[in-house]
Amino acid sequence: MPNFEEVLGGSTIDGKYYRRGFTTGTTATAAAVAAAQSLSSTMEPLVEVRLPEGLVLEIPVLRYERTEKGIKATVKKFGGDDIDVTNGLNISAEVSLTPRGTGDNSVQIRAGEGVGQVTKGGLQTPVGSPAINPVPLKMIQEHLEKILGPEQGAVVIISVEGGREAALKTFNPRLGIEGGISIIGTSGIVEPMSEEAWKQSLAIELTQKVSKGLSSIVMVPGSHGEKFAISHFGASEDEIVTMSNFTGFMLMEACQHQLKEALILGHIGKLIKLASGNFHTHSRVSDGRSDVLCNHLAKFRAPYELIDLVREANTTDEAVDLISQWGFDQVYESIAQEAKKRCEWHVYNALKVDIALYNMKGKLLGSTVTPEEVSRRKAGSEND
Repeated sequence: MPNFEEVLGGSTIDGKYYRRGFTTGTTATAAAVAAAQSLSSTMEPLVEVRLPEGLVLEIPVLRYERTEKGIKATVKKFGGDDIDVTNGLNISAEVSLTPRGTGDNSVQIRAGEGVGQVTKGGLQTPVGSPAINPVPLKMIQEHLEKILGPEQGAVVIISVEGGREAALKTFNPRLGIEGGISIIGTSGIVEPMSEEAWKQSLAIELTQKVSKGLSSIVMVPGSHGEKFAISHFGASEDEIVTMSNFTGFMLMEACQHQLKEALILGHIGKLIKLASGNFHTHSRVSDGRSDVLCNHLAKFRAPYELIDLVREANTTDEAVDLISQWGFDQVYESIAQEAKKRCEWHVYNALKVDIALYNMKGKLLGSTVTPEEVSRRKAGSEND
C-alpha cells in the first residue's frame, strides 16, 4: 500500500501544489486502532484507518506505552499544507479492555488531558461531553468493535499533548469548549489552505448565538472589533459574532437563520471595502480603499490636493489623519451609508444592516446607527 501522502494527494492553488492531510478525528482513530490491536498482537509501526467515504490510509504510529490498565498509542497529526494550530500535535489513545455489557456501545470514549469539554449548548455534542464530534466518535467505535469482536468492550481515553495551549489559539474558548482542542472532521481529510473550514467555524458560533433566541447580532472582524462594540455600543458578548474576512458569507448565514438585524462594526481599513461591493475583505482578495475614500471626498467637493494626498497615503489610518486635518470628516458617514446599502443589496434586503467604522486610535468615524440607538444600547447594557 502506498504511504498516506500518496493516497491523500493534494491540489494546486494559484500554481502551487499543496498537500492534503488528515483530521484530528482520523489521528485519534489511528491511535485507538494501534492501541487496541497491540493488546492482542504486536506493536505495529503502521495501522490502517478507513475514512468515512471508504479511502484507506496507512498511518505511522509514533510510540507505544504500556499503562496500568492497557496500552497507550500516539500518532502525530499531519495537516498537510493547511494552516492549522493542530498540525503536528501528538494525539494519544489509551485503550483498556472491559466486559462488553448490555449497552449499545461496547466502546466507551472519554477525554483525557488536552481534549476539551463542552460547557455551552449549540454544538454537535451535548454539554458535559468530551469535545469529540460525532463522526470521529463513530470512526473510533466502528474500528474498535471490528478489532475487539462481539464479546469484548473497551474504554478509550483520547489525549493531546499541548492541546490545552493550542486551544487558546482557536475558537474553542468562545464556543464554550474548555481545557483543550476538539477532535473533529467529517471526511477525515484536511483540504490544504481551506477557507471552507474557517467559514464553518464562524458559522458554528453564529448558530450557537442564534440558539439563545437572538433576533439581531453584532458582526466584527476580530477581537479589536469586539472590544469596540462593547465599549462604544454597549454590545454584549452573547450577541457578538466574529465574521473574519467573510462578510458576505456571514450575512447570508444570518439570513438563513432568519435574523432581522445585523450591526457590522470594524476598522475602516477593512469595512471600507464593503462600500465598493467587496464582501471578502482579505487584502489578498480585495482592496480599493483609496478609491472609495477619493470617490467620497469628491462627492463633498474636496480639493484635488487632498484627494491626491489620500491616494498616495500608505495606510487608511494615514489617510484618516489627512482627512481630519482638512476638515472633511463627514465623508465617513457617506462611506458607512454606502456600505450599508451594498450589504443590504447583497442579501436582497432580507436583513437590516447597519455599519460602524473606527480607526486604530479607537475613534468612531462614521456610523449608520443613530445616536439614540447607541444610547439605548448602552443603557440596556448597563441595566443587564
